[in-house]
Amino acid sequence: MFKEQRAINEQLMENNKLLVEEIKEIKQSYKEGESKREQRDLALMEIVRSMQETKKSIAASEEKKKWWEFWK
Repeated sequence: MFKEQRAINEQLMENNKLLVEEIKEIKQSYKEGESKREQRDLALMEIVRSMQETKKSIAASEEKKKWWEFWK
């Protein structure tokens, strides 16, 4: 009886160790994903800012044209 209980306890302990390792791996994967998403978001924001600046430059250059040059 005690041998069976001990074997069950050992199996449970081994399962717990495996679960702890799996949780660590999941946390690491989550952190890596967060880092990649943050880098992607920063790059996207930089692109959006660049597009806004380009639009402002285009709008400013169009305002400077004479009324008869509107088609250029």
